[in-house]
Parts: sequence; C-alpha cells; structure tokens
Amino acid sequence: MKRYERIFWIFEDEPAVDAALRRAAVIARAFSGRLVLAALAGEGREDELTRRLAETAAVLDAGLVERTVVLPAGDADALLAELAGGRFDLVAKKASPDRTLGSYLLGTLDTFLIEHAPVPVLVEKPVPQERIAHVLVAVDLTDDAAHENLLLDHAVSLARALGARMSVLHVWHMESEEALRGRAFTAAAKRAIDEEKEAETRRRREALAAVVEPFREIGISIAVLVEEGPVATTIVEVGKREAADLIAIGTHVRSHVETLLLGSTAESVLRLVETNLLVVRPPA
Repeated sequence: MKRYERIFWIFEDEPAVDAALRRAAVIARAFSGRLVLAALAGEGREDELTRRLAETAAVLDAGLVERTVVLPAGDADALLAELAGGRFDLVAKKASPDRTLGSYLLGTLDTFLIEHAPVPVLVEKPVPQERIAHVLVAVDLTDDAAHENLLLDHAVSLARALGARMSVLHVWHMESEEALRGRAFTAAAKRAIDEEKEAETRRRREALAAVVEPFREIGISIAVLVEEGPVATTIVEVGKREAADLIAIGTHVRSHVETLLLGSTAESVLRLVETNLLVVRPPA
C-alpha cells in the first residue's frame, strides 16, 4: 500500500484552515507524515503570503507542517522544480475557480497539475461532507496493468486512511450501438444487440473482478461495478448514484495540445464532477 509521508498542499487563493486542508492533515497523520504548505504569490505579495502561511501552519497540530513556501504565480517551472525529485507522495489543493474562456484554452492550475505533476493529485471540490465515506475508483481495463495497480494502491491507501468503503467501476461504451439499432429492423436483430451488450458487460465484469482479486485476498472489501455509456459522464453519474465522496481515476501522458484537441477523460471528469477527485498518472 502507498504511504503519504510528505504532502504538498497548494493555496491558489488566500491561505486558510478549512475542511479541505484539515482532510489533508488527517491523511498526513494517518501515515505519520507532514505537510508542506505553498502559496502562489503575485508581484509584491510575497511577504504578506509568507506571514499568512505561518499563521495557517500555527493553527494545525504542532509538528504537522514541515515548512511553508511562497512561489511566483504563473511560474510553472518553479512549481515543477519544487515537486521534482521524488520528494512528495501527493499534491493536494482546492479546485481552481470556475473556468473562463482563457482558462479553457490555456488550462487551469488543476489541469496543469494533472498533466505534469510527478505524483498523484488530489483536487478538493466544494462538497458539504466533512468526511469521505466512499471512494469510487474508475478503471479502464487497458493493457497497462502497472498503471491500474498503482491507481488501486493509491485508492486503497486513501480509503484506509480515511475509514472509507471502496468501489471499483469500469465504464465501456458501444459507440456503434445507435447505428446498429438503426439497421435492426426485426425483434430478433434488436435482441441480438441486447445479448451482445450483456455478454460484453459480463466479460468486462469478470476482467474487473480479476483486477481487484489481489486486493480482496489481503482482506480489502471492494464492490465491483460495470456500466455501459459515454465514459466521463457515466463516471460522474455513477459517482452521484453511489454517493461517492472521492473519485479516483488514472490519466495518460499527453501534451497539452493533445489534451486540448483530443480531450481527456480525467479532465472531463474534473470539469463535470461535484465531488473530490484523485488523479494518478502512469508509473515512470
């Protein structure tokens, strides 16, 4: 299981102790870990934010905050340099403000971190729950078993640290279904399409059960869910239906231009979901 011994918390707005930061503190304490609190400062605000960070750190448990750091706003290289070198186990922050046209074209800090941070990113949405009680993990069942196992490792570790139950979801989409049904003029043809969907769902449920079996063997209870539909929207809908407080999802390495042109399931879920999101990149 993964350990979160050093967590990098980024304040994109004014430093303050709130439910989101307290949750990061709970995670750190569960692993005898520590927090590094960072603020992004515009020109002339460095001294003010240094003082505000110190005040925020003083409210948390003694010894929980390792240090504070003020980074120049908009300097991606400085942020990545701080995160580089394997010094952190998790990056956490509250969700960026609502997207504008400029942020859609250039990306928010959240999307930048999802694309470039060398460690998993936990984005806290403004949800009313003080406690995370249900972690939902979205698995795409690709050939990248190492990435799937890494994602599950992180989700299991967080679920244990937070005392949450856990479900694993796989979503697949029969993109040709509409065209097939348009040509299905008989009841038998329509029934054949339904039977094929049921058979494919059954095959995928068996494959998903095989992925989670090693975790069940060590005593972790995991519910298995398989759904058919558009991937990002279905993940969000199932998250609502199952009352998930945290959705964990993997993402693939792409350039920002590729993400902008082709889209990203993780970014789409981030934009649509109303609850917290953990994004895990493939292992290096």
